[in-house]
Amino acid sequence: MKLLIYDDYRLGVLKGSQVVDVTGAAPPAIGTPGPLMAQAVMEGVIQEFAALRPRFEEIAAREAGAALSSVKLRPPLFRPSNLLCAFSNYRDREGDPVRGPLDFFHKGGNAVVGCGDVVELPDIPEASVFQPEPELGYVIGRRARRVSEAEALGYVFGYTNFVDVSARDIPNRRTPFFHKALDTWAPMGPVITTA
Repeated sequence: MKLLIYDDYRLGVLKGSQVVDVTGAAPPAIGTPGPLMAQAVMEGVIQEFAALRPRFEEIAAREAGAALSSVKLRPPLFRPSNLLCAFSNYRDREGDPVRGPLDFFHKGGNAVVGCGDVVELPDIPEASVFQPEPELGYVIGRRARRVSEAEALGYVFGYTNFVDVSARDIPNRRTPFFHKALDTWAPMGPVITTA
């Protein structure tokens, strides 16, 4: 199932090229409609998905929905509590049997923007290139600590498109804030595809 947030922070299911509103079947969130409420709704959906899925499927089968091209897509997660990115999650040299230690950096929730939103490029004199790197984002669905490699995918709720924006040629690139973690530098979505 493909879940998304759209227009005035409605929860939808993507059915082909149509968006079906399932907001009424989602766990209620209190507060003013907006990004923080949308985040709370999506967190509730992730936590209660097994119970919610049949109702979402029923609504999606019954309703025609709106054309995807007619809605404003938002990020599926506005303010994730942790946005961890791997510096090198691949082998640098073909045929190299040795995998190095995991090396992560953190992006803040203020870096998240949605599909079609603007990525702001600040004036950084040392940066000669701003590079968007398309990535696969894993949405962790439940608390995970000291999980074995064999069990890891059991904690994944779903997947989303993610772009890691970077500034290149900055001295001491291993300090990620100035070249990786600025506002708007984590475009995400438009959907979470459930595992």
